[in-house]
Amino acid sequence: MRAKQRNHCLVSPLRKSIFRRWQLALALLLTSLGSSHAGLMINEIFNAANADDEYIEFLVTSDMTLQDLDSVWFGDSNTFSTGVASENSFNAAGIISNSSYFNSSNDVIAARTIITVGGSNISTDFNYNPDPANPSNNDSWNLTFTVGNGVDGVTGNTPFDLGSFGDSIWVSSSQPTAGAGYNDLISGVGYGWFAGPLGNAILTRQGLGEDGFQMLSPFSGDWDGVLTNGSSFSNQDPNGFDFANSEAPGGTMGAANEADNEAYAYDLRAVPEPSAFIPMILVLAAAGFFVIKKGQKETVAVS
Repeated sequence: MRAKQRNHCLVSPLRKSIFRRWQLALALLLTSLGSSHAGLMINEIFNAANADDEYIEFLVTSDMTLQDLDSVWFGDSNTFSTGVASENSFNAAGIISNSSYFNSSNDVIAARTIITVGGSNISTDFNYNPDPANPSNNDSWNLTFTVGNGVDGVTGNTPFDLGSFGDSIWVSSSQPTAGAGYNDLISGVGYGWFAGPLGNAILTRQGLGEDGFQMLSPFSGDWDGVLTNGSSFSNQDPNGFDFANSEAPGGTMGAANEADNEAYAYDLRAVPEPSAFIPMILVLAAAGFFVIKKGQKETVAVS
């Protein structure tokens, strides 16, 4: 009887050790899932006198394939954010045909890539070749598209026509006017004196604490009430998402907005994708199984 008790004491700490490793792996996975951001967030909004000179900058916050990007819709609203005024979608086939880096829709756009979409006067840039060892090389970490060159425009050749007194830029996993409305929004930044249905949808998501959503109001002191031509809003938060009081002359197309935004973008390279934990969990599970089986055999042998 005493021999069996010794064997039980021998196996129990081993099992506890394995369970602790499983718990750690699960905790890491849940932490990664819980802290993940939307795959594509608005990063800069540049307003111009001519819509052909305007652009919106997006920050890729998690690795995504061209096929994933192909399913993303984006555009802007009218001055009062009452509804969608423009609708555009990314075109994976067009990106592949213009780039030497991409060969398949399964190819990956790396986290912290900056994608700019602009009017017809904006020069396209398909010279993409991201190197994790050199995250500060903006030339290799950005892509710039226009309608017909990486982007399909449903409402014309101008992807945006931004208002000085109000507008809402949105990103969605489906086409809003095709039936889903604003239920599938991924990111949204609005500004204006009033917020219509689209603006309120952005406000609701902001109120829920979701990354990638913000509605700026002059009544809240978020901006002065006029986004002048030749000026931009940009994300200024070192840890995530904040456009408040960011209006400034000019813009930083294809590059991080300032030091805090640059640090946030570069830090994305250090955040492991949730899928990276899955092999680790499987290895731990297999190791745990064999170690427990081995412990059971040793128990029987000692008995």
